[in-house]
Amino acid sequence: MNSFARRLYLDVLLGGAQLALLVAGVVAPGRAAWPLSLALIAAISLAAWIAVYRRLRLVEDTPTSNIASAAQGYVELSGRCQSTPGAPTFAPYSHLPCVWCRYLMEAHSDKGWTPGEQGETDASFLLADASGSCLIDPAGAEIISNNKETWIDGDYRYTEWKFLPHNVVYVLGDFRTESHQPSAADRESDVSALLAEWKRDHAALLARFDRNGDGNLDLDEWEQARLAARAEVEKNYREMQAAPELSIVRAPRDGRQFLISNLSQRQLQGMYRLRIGLHLAAFIAAMGGLGWNLIA
Repeated sequence: MNSFARRLYLDVLLGGAQLALLVAGVVAPGRAAWPLSLALIAAISLAAWIAVYRRLRLVEDTPTSNIASAAQGYVELSGRCQSTPGAPTFAPYSHLPCVWCRYLMEAHSDKGWTPGEQGETDASFLLADASGSCLIDPAGAEIISNNKETWIDGDYRYTEWKFLPHNVVYVLGDFRTESHQPSAADRESDVSALLAEWKRDHAALLARFDRNGDGNLDLDEWEQARLAARAEVEKNYREMQAAPELSIVRAPRDGRQFLISNLSQRQLQGMYRLRIGLHLAAFIAAMGGLGWNLIA
């Protein structure tokens, strides 16, 4: 299940489910269904309250780091986003350049608008602040964008949520700097892979290393080929080590929140506090209704 589908599933589970249960309690004959409906509403509201409260605590308690000096591990970053060089991203329906896009197509019928094609772009993008830049891999992230466009073309309605180039983006996630230090096993594996590649062009291999011209590689000639492959691998490693280190932010392996948004930290806090209040009010109302129903 991709991050878009997971987000929709949680929204329904922790949001619309309360309304569905309330309606079920109202339309059910008699009063027998009310206690169960109210108990389920209270349980879902409490679970939602806990989930949103944890997100609020992470946003409030995680200090903002500069990209260049960020510690390895869970971090909070803020900077301007842009596509990676040579790999632009375009919105599927408007075809406008963007950094990331969530999209939804709905078809009109007698029953209203029916969801059809939907999803998110998954290309990584760059985040830059005054100190440096890093790569953001959005796979598995909860992504919140207030840049929403909707338009109708014939019997179809199109909606896109986007991050545009140079938008200020807030990120909570796992920050890691990729190392260019290969192990001995990496070196041997790469040498073997390169030799296997050379073997596929047998004629070129013989032309390069068959010094006595007998159409085969003897032990000494094969050892020369191995030494040449090792030298080429070491040259590639030196070039990699000379390149700037690449830092990337991904979904934390420990399950902590991976959040990307073009809302500011203050706006995110306000949004989460509002949700906390709504879920808490639903929980209190459901518990009050359950208590009254059991007493009456």
